Amino acid sequence: MLVSDVLADTVNDIRQVLNATTDAGILIPWVNRIQLDALHTGLYNSLIQGVATIAVVQGTSSYTVSTTPNAIRRILMVYDRTFDRVLLPIDNIMYPTAKSDATPGQQPLQIPEPLLSAKTMQQFPEYYRREGTNTLIIFPAPQKTAFAGTYEIHYEMQAPALTATTDTLLLPNDAKDMVVAGVNMLAVSYLKLDQDVPYWTQQYEMLKKGSFVQ
Repeated sequence: MLVSDVLADTVNDIRQVLNATTDAGILIPWVNRIQLDALHTGLYNSLIQGVATIAVVQGTSSYTVSTTPNAIRRILMVYDRTFDRVLLPIDNIMYPTAKSDATPGQQPLQIPEPLLSAKTMQQFPEYYRREGTNTLIIFPAPQKTAFAGTYEIHYEMQAPALTATTDTLLLPNDAKDMVVAGVNMLAVSYLKLDQDVPYWTQQYEMLKKGSFVQ
């Protein structure tokens, strides 16, 4: 599915008030915004999920995670494939330290300091933290060669930006109705066609979640 395919349907749905060619500078960013929102929060999130592996060795805590074709947006899970263990994100345990500092909807984990210290002093890695674009830090580093192994980094990748009518969406043709509904939602809001905004918003949100729309 190309950006131009979406623009053609949107222009028809809004009765050609906008033009796919002369107004491309307005319409293309809308397609990009809708694709990003759908990939991040909707039914097609799996399309930007990937798995990378690293070889963890004794005494080393910092590793570079190589991802293809796009950079990491966020890490979903770090899994020790060799010993069938899941590492925990250390930021969720250490920060925030108070409920008032927490992200809305997120409750901080209150781990007693002696227990946290004990966990980070064990011979097996227990926690991880991402630093920069693609650096993974594990705590603690394996204390013996016997505790080294292969770790899987399950991650969500960054989606490439759509900047031209000839660009191909990551979303499949099956998602065209959803993308068009989302772009229509932005278009009618831009044109101040307030009576049409609730309809296209409802269509887009339902299609994004995989609901049946009549």
